[in-house]
Amino acid sequence: MNIPLTVLATVLSALAVYLPARTQVFTRVAVDGRSMRMLVAGTGEATVVFENGAGGPLEHWGKVQPEVSRFARTVTYDRAGNGLSEDGPAPRDGRRIATELHRALRQADIAPPYILVGHSLGGLYIRIFAGLYPDDVAGLVLVDPTQEGNDLQPSGHPELAALPGTFDQARASQIRSGIPVLLIDARGVPEVPFATEAFRALRATARQQLPAESLAYKEWVERMPGGRLIVTDHSGHNVPMEQPELVVDTIREAIAGKRAS
Repeated sequence: MNIPLTVLATVLSALAVYLPARTQVFTRVAVDGRSMRMLVAGTGEATVVFENGAGGPLEHWGKVQPEVSRFARTVTYDRAGNGLSEDGPAPRDGRRIATELHRALRQADIAPPYILVGHSLGGLYIRIFAGLYPDDVAGLVLVDPTQEGNDLQPSGHPELAALPGTFDQARASQIRSGIPVLLIDARGVPEVPFATEAFRALRATARQQLPAESLAYKEWVERMPGGRLIVTDHSGHNVPMEQPELVVDTIREAIAGKRAS
């Protein structure tokens, strides 16, 4: 586990008690004998399950979960090896992660169907979950997700080391027709106030890649019968923190689409 990420997770966990969610309950579930931390909040007909990006703890959704909990039951959790959950067995690929999430939800007595919300790398994981458990999924919200062909390089982090397999699994996953599939493409604001020259140069390089990424998003969504692309220029990749209201509204739309289907 990455030490800086572990320290961050601990600090954020201490702050989590201030999340203004209704009926929020931290709990732990055992998956194959390993403890995973989960936060369940809110009530409603729909159950919304959040999947983090690489290395992120459940507090990543701290601006989104409380608002969604006003009209739905919500579930965030720390994947094995992230946040305050115990490490899990290798490889940490999408199939294993989706299987562990499915077991964790059952252990916590959280019944399907689910609206799955995945940010960044979590977008791959919810696609794989939807392919493995099609009858358990009522909708997908992908928040600036990682796509196949992304130039992310494998690294020492177990999930990134398993990326080649995860890409193959996501590519092979079939999403059941008739459910809403909403994808947020975050293209970022043109300028960041008070940024250093180094940061501006890095951002300029990243922005050069955006057209190709946006085209990949568009082509993928167009293959989904219930797909819709949502483009924003008001936040960068970290949409749940920079523009949480957009994520909340998109989840609300997915729930409405589930009821209509």
